[in-house]
Amino acid sequence: MRNFLFILIAFVLSPALASAQFTTVSYDLSNNWFNGGLPLPAEKSMIFKGVIPEQTALVELSILSAKRSNELYTATWTKTNSSELSLIVPFKLRASDEYDIRLYFFESLNTAEQQALERQLITMLHTYIDVNATGEKSIKFASNEQKMIKEMNGIMNKKLANYRSKRMLWEADFSEMVGLKIEQLEKIDLDSEYLKKDSTVTRQEVRTRTRNKQIEALKVQIGEEIHQLLATDLFVLRDSRLIDNYATEKKQNSLALNLGFGGVYLAGNWDDFTYGSSPYLGIAFPLGN
Repeated sequence: MRNFLFILIAFVLSPALASAQFTTVSYDLSNNWFNGGLPLPAEKSMIFKGVIPEQTALVELSILSAKRSNELYTATWTKTNSSELSLIVPFKLRASDEYDIRLYFFESLNTAEQQALERQLITMLHTYIDVNATGEKSIKFASNEQKMIKEMNGIMNKKLANYRSKRMLWEADFSEMVGLKIEQLEKIDLDSEYLKKDSTVTRQEVRTRTRNKQIEALKVQIGEEIHQLLATDLFVLRDSRLIDNYATEKKQNSLALNLGFGGVYLAGNWDDFTYGSSPYLGIAFPLGN
């Protein structure tokens, strides 16, 4: 009886095990097509293989809906030793459909390029702070701290749009510390360090000195967070390809006719049990593709 159950379970699970296998898709960079121009496999997980430029260190593949152009799935491959692409895509395409496929090719940043990127980003954010900081008797910003953080995150993410990090969880956002620092600056009394007895400096000079010192502390915090963010292996986009409206293989829509002999357990134990059995005939309506 147990052998019968094992055979039955294996028979039921065999379609699921078969579907878990990956189908190889060959990508030709020079012609920018798959499998020599043949349609992509449908309803199967895929492995994209192909020869890519030797200097490529990371490849990102995005599958988009050809009708709406919205992103459906993204997969990433990082180079180890071989220059042959081997990108696993466990996303099953619909049969008789079309998709847009985008391929992005990234190269590693060297130390000089990475330091230059950090300086550019810090300069952009420092300029943003200078433009938004106003006031003479106190420090005022053109926007509240929440809007400023949002705008600074936007500047940083736009600048880093063509870069990728070796860290999978790479969030290009400033911490709450920056927001708190902005909020604190607007509460500082710029006259707190002014002494009337000191005739060597004017009240305005003290205000300017205190103002610059406090804003510089904010800039230092921003610079430290940018440095920490970029303290990893980075990749920069060098090339990209679009395969537009690429078709998948066609499959016929059909209704399955099920004919067989079935049984059902009713009562009892392994040694003495009651069951019912009968031949059956039915039609299966597929709910998937």
